[in-house]
Amino acid sequence: MIRRLSLSQRLALVVVSLLMLCAVAVCAVQLHSSAQYGNAMVQRLSSGLAQQIVAREPLLDAHGEVNRQTLKSLFDRLMTFNPSVELYLLSPDGDLLADAAPPGHIQRQRIDMAPVQAFLTGSASPVYGDDPRSPDGRKVFSAAPLRVDGQLRGYLYIILQGETFNQLAADAWQKTLWSIVLWISGMSSFIFQNNIVCLYIPVHICTTVIRIGYRICNRIDKFHFGVVVIVL
Repeated sequence: MIRRLSLSQRLALVVVSLLMLCAVAVCAVQLHSSAQYGNAMVQRLSSGLAQQIVAREPLLDAHGEVNRQTLKSLFDRLMTFNPSVELYLLSPDGDLLADAAPPGHIQRQRIDMAPVQAFLTGSASPVYGDDPRSPDGRKVFSAAPLRVDGQLRGYLYIILQGETFNQLAADAWQKTLWSIVLWISGMSSFIFQNNIVCLYIPVHICTTVIRIGYRICNRIDKFHFGVVVIVL
């Protein structure tokens, strides 16, 4: 089929292929940087969430023991106000003591405490910790120590972007992805069908690519900002 194309059409096909590769690379870089920025924003704005709950809610009984049934009711109530978060109670060593996850959703019973300690000592955001509902996933979180009579009894561990957030983000990203695909397809079709004009006016190609690339990047940024606003 390629042999049947004229020289100008072949050159146009090369230009289209290069532009598509550039667009994919730009989108990948922009998506990664936007995700990092969004995660850092969520963690910074919600960094004190766990400490506020520890200060206001009775997470342990008078003896410093865990009442799983009471905590489950409390976690359910707190998560009703912000469905995107997931609350967990950890032992000082990172063992999962209490949660409000539906049956079968917990994928690991122990959390790596190194990120928790890094978060509590003020490491730069985003700090990613283990997600109990994923065998190997890591997400931004908020955490606070639980003390009784000065003794450390555990930690309140809050995943800030839980399963509800993931579903919301997946639905929104699917719509954004289709828009990006349509933009790239339209640009490619225009260049291929008008190969003579485009080949003789390279400035027009550059300005068109820059304009469309800017719209794609702007669309991705708006998507991440919108999800962050919904979570907060």
